[in-house]
Amino acid sequence: MSKKFQFFALFVMLLCSIIVAPFHSMIVHAQTTYPITKDGYEQWLRDNDKDKRNVTCPEYDRSKNNNNSKGSDKLGMELCQCTSWVVFNLLQSGVSENFIRGLGLGNAGEWQTNKSVRDISLLNQSNSDNTLFKGQVPVAGAVLEIGGHVMMVTKVNSATQVVISEYNWGENKGDYNTRTLNLPNNYSFLYFPNVTHQFDLKTGRQNPYYFLLNVEGNDDLTRRKGLDATDWGSGYIGTPVQTWDMAAVGGANQAWYLLDAGDNSYYIKPYHNDSMCLDVQGASTDNAARLQIFWCNKGDNQRFIFEYVGKRPASSASGWVDAYRIIAKHSGKAIDVRDNQIRNGAVVHQWSKTDGVSTQIWRLQTEDATKLRSDSECQRIKITDFIWPKACAAEIPPTPTPVVVPSITFPSNGHVFRDAWSFSWSNASNTNFFKICRDGNPAECVVYERRSGGSYQSNSASWAKQQTGKWCATVGVTDNGPWSNPVCFTMDPLRITSPSANQTLRGWWEVRYAGNGSQIQICDASFRNCLVNESVSGGVYRARDEWWARIQRGTYYARVGASSNGPWSDAVPFSVDNTVTIGGGLFRISVTGSNQSLDVIDRRDKNGQGVQIWEFSGNGGSNQKWRIEQASDGYYYIRPSASFSNRCLDVSGNSSGNGAQLQIYSCHWGANQQFRFIDMGKGRYSIQARHSGKVFDVKSAKIKNGSTVQQYDAHGGNNQLWQLISVR
Repeated sequence: MSKKFQFFALFVMLLCSIIVAPFHSMIVHAQTTYPITKDGYEQWLRDNDKDKRNVTCPEYDRSKNNNNSKGSDKLGMELCQCTSWVVFNLLQSGVSENFIRGLGLGNAGEWQTNKSVRDISLLNQSNSDNTLFKGQVPVAGAVLEIGGHVMMVTKVNSATQVVISEYNWGENKGDYNTRTLNLPNNYSFLYFPNVTHQFDLKTGRQNPYYFLLNVEGNDDLTRRKGLDATDWGSGYIGTPVQTWDMAAVGGANQAWYLLDAGDNSYYIKPYHNDSMCLDVQGASTDNAARLQIFWCNKGDNQRFIFEYVGKRPASSASGWVDAYRIIAKHSGKAIDVRDNQIRNGAVVHQWSKTDGVSTQIWRLQTEDATKLRSDSECQRIKITDFIWPKACAAEIPPTPTPVVVPSITFPSNGHVFRDAWSFSWSNASNTNFFKICRDGNPAECVVYERRSGGSYQSNSASWAKQQTGKWCATVGVTDNGPWSNPVCFTMDPLRITSPSANQTLRGWWEVRYAGNGSQIQICDASFRNCLVNESVSGGVYRARDEWWARIQRGTYYARVGASSNGPWSDAVPFSVDNTVTIGGGLFRISVTGSNQSLDVIDRRDKNGQGVQIWEFSGNGGSNQKWRIEQASDGYYYIRPSASFSNRCLDVSGNSSGNGAQLQIYSCHWGANQQFRFIDMGKGRYSIQARHSGKVFDVKSAKIKNGSTVQQYDAHGGNNQLWQLISVR
């Protein structure tokens, strides 16, 4: 720790212990306030100029060697210089004239060597010096010093960039200026009380103090273990907290003031340096993060909830006492003694709440606060001409009413919802407030309502599925809290992304989906009769066989599930149809890749005459030429050429079985005489019978003269693929 920082902390501790409680003593209530602007500053100079000069700053530019060299404001700062502007700002913020005079401030270049200033507030922010503040963003209202020039921070843009206001800098010598400044490697901040760090301690009220005793310790006042700030005489920033034997009445570094934070939590402030607060180091949420004392900054890592755990035995002398678990608001973890140790110097840190661990249980012991300091310490303390009588007597308030905060029991952190939301929590009161906000942002909540019974169920699964992304849920005792630790979850609904509703798919079709699905179903509307019901991954389902995909026809409903038992996405209807339209004329129907064509055996024109394949030569015979005439719904009649009487291609016996022979028969227009042509790509077709769903098949896959043609289940073989070739 640098000497500069030690001086700073020591002086700040003394200063804050003097000025904080009756803070109004620092404020000159009768003084006129001025707007913090160029005009307001110059009006302040004129109103307080004993020489009654009409001060306007550009006329008093010291760099021009004019009469400004002897001019000063009411606090001795040179007119229209950076120091005068800063002092003006501090006065308007409530810092008293007497306090500033007592510091003996001089030129800006002398502030770092001025012992009063150095001891109170110079915190070097360079990477090589004070690592305790590394990473902290400067605050609006602080004084920034760089290279002998001081200015006011008016806005913080980032950890390395601020907006400042100033006088007498650069080309604007003697005049007001504001600019955005990227912080260099070395610079200093001045933190004046009540401007940047202090907040109202409800002045005029005597402060109640407690000793925080671990119930595991002995009830003997000379042996019991209490919460103790180490090195109590200094109260430096970052001073660690331990347990230690209590003196008969405890030391000032073992007495703590509970300041109501207004949200059922408390700041815990050490008596010996009430500018500090009990603090979880680095705002860590991890187990074993140490407790320390640090500047009071209103962070949630400085707010603690006293969770009542009931009566605990103290000793035979004092009987049973009220006991509490003290919970850090930001982490939900309990103040805990490392390794359950009962000894002097045991480390105090935060740890997950654990039932049965008595070193997480504390009691509040009240003592006669007049004994905390000697009579001499309770005398009036004088700093410059500012006097404040330090009050030693303390008013002890009643034991705080314990507040039991609800705790969400379902779901756990990281849960993924696919459809409707469902939540439950313990420690429910008659009415709780429940909210769900996007990534915990209170400005973007989709649920914020009163709930009873310790549960919440979304009214609509379809509504929940629209709320994609990360959300956090929390439960409050009242509308203003305290709130449970948030439980964050992801809404990742399974959904079909392709095809769109009622789209018709052709070719080797596929179904795509979003979400972590593992099962897909493609079925009728009832999902009782399914074309597909199988495991899936990678966001897409594609049929393993192209021929199978192409031969399907109909309207289907697709949905994807997180498992074979759901939950399921919304179903999307779509159609599959690879049926092609065939124009008029005569065709030969040939096996793909060959000259073998559909042929009426022996050219006999009679019912029941079978059909075979035979080589098509020359212009072919009339028994190898076929007319294709439209029936309905994409189906066609296939009829031999006009030299035959009224015959149609027909599945023998209206059979729906494999192996039924193709023949010609008198046209009766039945389903066993209707066929559709299915596009199989590359000019190939599968020809399917309407009544059976089976396709034309060359028996035994023998592509040679005389092989008969039958119907058979589709399998995509070459003996089931045909070409249409126009003939005359």
